[in-house]
Amino acid sequence: MRPQSLRSSLAQLQRGQSLLEYWPAIPAAIAVMIGASILVGFVNNTFLKTANGLEGYCKPEAVIETSAELYNHKIEASARVYDSVTDRTTIAYTVTSGDQPAISHWILGVPKGVADRVISTSEAWAWIDVDPTTGAKGMKFDIGYSPTSSGGTSGGGGNGGSNGGGPKKGAVKGFHIAPFSVLAVGGTETRVISITLDGNFDFGSITVTTKSGATQIGTDTISGPIAPVDDNTNQNNDNGVDRSKGC
Repeated sequence: MRPQSLRSSLAQLQRGQSLLEYWPAIPAAIAVMIGASILVGFVNNTFLKTANGLEGYCKPEAVIETSAELYNHKIEASARVYDSVTDRTTIAYTVTSGDQPAISHWILGVPKGVADRVISTSEAWAWIDVDPTTGAKGMKFDIGYSPTSSGGTSGGGGNGGSNGGGPKKGAVKGFHIAPFSVLAVGGTETRVISITLDGNFDFGSITVTTKSGATQIGTDTISGPIAPVDDNTNQNNDNGVDRSKGC
C-alpha cells in the first residue's frame, strides 16, 4: 500500500472514531434545543392566556358621570350612603332648573327592580313605563320648577305640584314625604331629592331625562343604582368588573 493511501485511510478511521465518540452527545444536544423550544412556546402561550384573561376579567372600569347637563338644567348625583345596620341605601340628586323654559318634570331611569325597593323619597314620584311626552321610563318626578330672577327662597315648585309632595297614581309602595327646601335665585331653582332604598345596591350608568316647555327634552346619563348587590358575584359597586378573578 502506498504511504499516501495509508495516511488517507488512517485519517478516515480517526474521523470515524471521533464521530463515534461524540455520537451520544449529539442526540442530547438536540433534545436540549427541542426542550428549550417547547418551554419557550409554553411560556409564551401561558402569558398570552393570562393576558387575554386579564383583558376579559380586569377590563378598565368605565367612567360613570355624576353630573348631567340638560340644556340649561343640571342634575347631580350628590350623595350615596349605605347603612349596614338598617340595610338601607340613601341616595340624593341635586336638581337645578334654569328658566325659559323651566323643568316641568324629570325622570330617573332606574330599573323597575330598583324602584320596587324604594322605601321613602323627599318628593312625590310615580313609576312610568313610557312617559307620554319624552318616551322615557323610570321614576317620574312631576313637581314643576319655578325659577326667579329676583332671588329669594321658595317653599314649593310650580307647574302643577304642591311643595309638600304626596303619593302619585301608580307610585310604588308607600313612602314618607320629608320637607324639602327650594332655593330660587338668579334665574335658577335647586332642589335636593333624596331616595331611600331597601338593601345595598350596585351602581352604574342610568339615563336621566328632563322635560321643559312644550318641546324641550333633555337626556343624559348619570350614576345611579342598577341592581341589589348579590354577594355571590363579588361585583359590589364595581360596574361589572369581576373581582373574583383576582383582579
